[in-house]
This record gives sequence, structure tokens and C-alpha cells, in this order.
Amino acid sequence: MGRGTILGTVTDSSGAGIPAATVTVQGIATGQMFRTRTNDEGYYTTPGMAVGEYTVAAEAQGFKRAVRSGITLE
Repeated sequence: MGRGTILGTVTDSSGAGIPAATVTVQGIATGQMFRTRTNDEGYYTTPGMAVGEYTVAAEAQGFKRAVRSGITLE
């Protein structure tokens, strides 16, 4: 079975990266969750993820929770 990496940046409305935001990646088929935090520039990475469809949610104090779905690793 293949593996891949989901990576991205959590930003505010001005485009500035949000440090220490909690990012939760959840597999649609398995329900399995992986949590990480953004670095000082707002970047995150989740390596070694199984091929499949995912939902990614980001949360940080003082900001509204953001969710992106339909992310597919092939």
C-alpha cells in the first residue's frame, strides 16, 4: 500500500502564518486521526500517511476553526 505526505500552511486573513496551530488530519475510510502543530511560520507536515481521502482541520486560539475536506493521496 502506498504512502504520502500531507503538508500545508495555516494562515490568518492577511496571509501571515499562524504558529503553534493544532492541525488534525483524519482518514475518511478509516477514521484514523493524526495531530501535529504548525512551526513558527505556520507550516505543518504529516508524513507516512496511507493512500486515501482525508479531512484536515486547523485550530488556534483567537481564530475560527478551519476545515478542508476532499484531500486525496494517490
